[in-house]
Amino acid sequence: MSPIAISSIEGLQKIGNDPQFPLDGHYTLTQDIDASATSKWNDGRGFRPIAETGDDAFTGLLDGRGHKITGLTINRPEEPIVGLFGHIGFAGAVKDLNLCACSLKGAKSVGGIAAINNGTVHKCRVSGAIAMD
Repeated sequence: MSPIAISSIEGLQKIGNDPQFPLDGHYTLTQDIDASATSKWNDGRGFRPIAETGDDAFTGLLDGRGHKITGLTINRPEEPIVGLFGHIGFAGAVKDLNLCACSLKGAKSVGGIAAINNGTVHKCRVSGAIAMD
C-alpha cells in the first residue's frame, strides 16, 4: 500500500480523525508545512494532538522526508498530554521531521514530537517554546 501524502496542516490534523487517515497508517510529508494558522484554531487552543489520549496511540509511520512544520501552536494548559503526537505506540514511528518555531503548552506530559513515546522517533528536530502549566 502506498503512503498517504500530507501537504498541509489540515491534512495532518486528519490523522486519527478521519476514517481514511487511520492511526496505523503510513504517511509522508510532500512539502514544508506552514502551521501558523493553528494559533487561531479551536478558540485559540490550536492544533489537536494526534492520538491525544492515553487510550489512543499512533502505531503507523510518519516520514517527514526532511521537511519542516513551522509555527505549530497547541495551547491546552488543562490537558495532560500535549505534543504533535499525544502518544506514539510501540509500533509507531516518526522520522526525518523538523518542527520549527512551535508553541506548545500542556498540563503534565508535553513534548514537541510526542508527549508519550513508546515507539521510534528518528532524525527529528524541535525548536520553539514548550511549557507545562
